[in-house]
Amino acid sequence: PFPAPRRAVATLAAVAGRAHHDPRWFADGRRVLVWRDEPAPDGRLRPELLVWDTRTGALARVTRGAGVREGDPSPDGRWAAATRCARGTCALVRVDLATGAVEPLAGGALAEVWRRPRVDPDGRRLVATVQRAGRWRPVLVPLD
Repeated sequence: PFPAPRRAVATLAAVAGRAHHDPRWFADGRRVLVWRDEPAPDGRLRPELLVWDTRTGALARVTRGAGVREGDPSPDGRWAAATRCARGTCALVRVDLATGAVEPLAGGALAEVWRRPRVDPDGRRLVATVQRAGRWRPVLVPLD
């Protein structure tokens, strides 16, 4: 009456006691985008994006000092939508996965919080949740 137990395709262990969060597969079915808290020069921990190659086990850091999390890769694997929280605001951002460059897409105001972006399979828009006036709502964001 129950489905068969799932089997792990690959396992990514914590590094220096810091776990990896919100795994999102790339379209190639090989790489996974994750985030983990990384030490900043002042000793605080900041979330940063990393790409994990499940075949080789390589883990490559994408961002440095960007404070981004919840990344979702685009269909072509060249960029990701993510959230960046700083100074009491959480904005929606686009991250170039080759350079780690971050550009704002939406938000950044104290009165709204953006979370969980997901890129459309065609890469022309994304959906994310935003909290405004105490209510969470899904929002479609065009990328053109």
